[in-house]
Amino acid sequence: MIDKLRTLEAEGRPIRVALVGAGAMGFGIAWQIGHTPGLRLVAVTDIKPEAAEKAAAASGQPWQRMTAGQAVPAAGPDTVWVTTDPFYVLDDAAGLDFDVLVEATNTVGFAADLCLAAIARGAHVGRG
Repeated sequence: MIDKLRTLEAEGRPIRVALVGAGAMGFGIAWQIGHTPGLRLVAVTDIKPEAAEKAAAASGQPWQRMTAGQAVPAAGPDTVWVTTDPFYVLDDAAGLDFDVLVEATNTVGFAADLCLAAIARGAHVGRG
């Protein structure tokens, strides 16, 4: 698997990941994504903005805040977008491209709604 990820990295086609939940589990996932070739963290959401910012920083990539109603402005390809609104990340109006949504919250009902919305959008879904 690592060889395939390295190939994706070398080809400039990393797997783009949006992360929902930046507690202890989410923080660790953000760090791992940021330090694994072939993976790229593109967004972190959490109800606590400082937790999302901390997780984004752990990835080692530059990060920038986004708010609902704002389209993602032009930025470097490694920018991690940070928000408190996970459903906005799924909104086509945000203009955020990702391949996989990782759900790392501790709220089962919310997680189900979010994952179903991500699947409807065409994203793959993983549980942290």
